[in-house]
Amino acid sequence: MNTTSYQIWMSFVYDVTMATASLMYLLQGIRSVPKNVTFPPDLPWLQLALVLINLEEQTKQVEEAEQLAFRGWVEHVYRIWEDDARQRLYDSFEGEGIIHPRMDAIGDFRKIRNDLVHHKAVASEDNMGSCKVLKWFTPGDPIILEMRHVFDFLNQAGLLNRSQIRDEQIPQGYVWILKPDEQGLGDEKAAPRLISARTSIDNDSDDGSPRYMVSVVFENGIYGAGSVDLSAIGLSSQEEREFFNKATIGTDGNLLFPNDDSIQAGTLYDKCISWLRGQGDTEGGIWGPPMKFSQ
Repeated sequence: MNTTSYQIWMSFVYDVTMATASLMYLLQGIRSVPKNVTFPPDLPWLQLALVLINLEEQTKQVEEAEQLAFRGWVEHVYRIWEDDARQRLYDSFEGEGIIHPRMDAIGDFRKIRNDLVHHKAVASEDNMGSCKVLKWFTPGDPIILEMRHVFDFLNQAGLLNRSQIRDEQIPQGYVWILKPDEQGLGDEKAAPRLISARTSIDNDSDDGSPRYMVSVVFENGIYGAGSVDLSAIGLSSQEEREFFNKATIGTDGNLLFPNDDSIQAGTLYDKCISWLRGQGDTEGGIWGPPMKFSQ
């Protein structure tokens, strides 16, 4: 990725992060809304009185409002990409014989957005059924979005990093703040559900050998990345790559490999917590967009 591409990508990262922060504020407001709401803030003489019939009706209203917030986030992120970043990033890869990158996670995101807009929020075979990375729903299922879907998209698209941007040509800055000393964090009887796992192969190690990286996110928002040692399996370099890229989250919630070996979710969670506390060699996220180059 050249300097121009990097600047365009990081501006996109910033815009998506801001959109996600807005989503979180909306969800927080929806779940804490009082019976009488004064709005908007600069017009205090206007008031909405909410008459809630029963708990079931109240729950339904909250769920509908949350889905409206999630769908607004999807559309906003899609527009940031489609109306601005996509073409600029494409044009930044210039030169004779250039191979333009593709990003499966963002391609899948477009398909999910299309099902929300054009198929009445029902997963279709053409869109959701053809997703390569964001396999959230089965065709025919209603699309009910949750924060786990947001975190999975951020992870799979390479947008989740505990890092702050400071660049003269990229004036924006952002940082995901995780508090390792928050009461109860890391003391759970069982690890929260593992909701996202992204594999990546780093070819820039000091000795030239590939470094197999996995980035994970848990349901409570804790995330991290670390390397996996495949040397004991006895595969060729190409076989190792194919083997590693087939890792997935198993039905038992652990990170599962094609030979049925697995890394326990609890082990991964403990490593993420240790990293937050400045211990161990786990990292805060895999840098850079998950681009694929092919003829």
